[in-house]
Amino acid sequence: MEKRPKYTLQESLQLFYRRCVGLNLAGSTLENYRKHLTDYLLFLSQTKNIETIAETTNNTILQYLKSLRGKGLSPVTVSDRFIVLRVFYNFLVEWGYLEINPMEHLKKPKVPKRHARTFTTSEIMAILKSYDKTTFLGYRNYTIMCVLFSTGMRKTELLKLSVLDIHLQECFLVVLHGKGDKTREIPIGLSLRRILKKYLRDREEVLQEHSSFTPQFLVTFTGKPLTASGLDTVFKHLKESMKGLGIPERRLSAHTWRHTFAKTFLLNGGDLFTLQKILGHEDVSTTKIYVEYTNKELKVQNDKYNPLDNNQWQYL
Repeated sequence: MEKRPKYTLQESLQLFYRRCVGLNLAGSTLENYRKHLTDYLLFLSQTKNIETIAETTNNTILQYLKSLRGKGLSPVTVSDRFIVLRVFYNFLVEWGYLEINPMEHLKKPKVPKRHARTFTTSEIMAILKSYDKTTFLGYRNYTIMCVLFSTGMRKTELLKLSVLDIHLQECFLVVLHGKGDKTREIPIGLSLRRILKKYLRDREEVLQEHSSFTPQFLVTFTGKPLTASGLDTVFKHLKESMKGLGIPERRLSAHTWRHTFAKTFLLNGGDLFTLQKILGHEDVSTTKIYVEYTNKELKVQNDKYNPLDNNQWQYL
């Protein structure tokens, strides 16, 4: 029987990375794999003096996870690193580069139950009222917050949005490059439709004024496409303007808007499976994080839907 070659740590990483590129994984996913696996391989070579991937054992992996906790990394981060290692080793075994999978009997580290952080009603009103809607930049930034609040889009999805993806007459927009490069449609409500109409008119005037052209939805005051760093600056200015409101800076993000949209959608009577489709979750279990209500939210929901108090049940 032919002996399998022993692949060095770098060779194993290159084999895995080549396969990921071949699968056309998103750039952010590739970078995430590269960063975490490079850190792992450094631990193997510098701390454990390991040269080939076949030398690793389940004990090696447990020691690596322990070292991460020793660095003060959160349980969520340690769990994420574990998942990356599992994908890596599963690939090596499946493709015959490794005979024994050291991850086989290891369980994913437990993560404390978390409540999705959301904006309160007063915080939402304060944020939306903070923009000068008489200027292009003020109205553009106001539009950004309204789009995030009304659709639950991810930050990267918003940046990739094109004017060709917005269908005002049909009342929906298309996310062409969602997570996993998947496409989905998101309905546009009447309020957002009105906001988008005005922004698109103002945007067209800016492009004409600067003899510029771009299909990207978000543009600067000179008609150039808004970059990721530009959007970060929008949120940086928001954090500065909201200091007096007492909102923790970490909450002032696009992802907090996503959580707020999801929680509010459910509190207003929306169903979990529709929300799953709008958010672009592959598994409804991911969406269920938004069902974690506070005691106050539970009381509101009970007051609305308790069958003894709500005579709507009589249609049964």
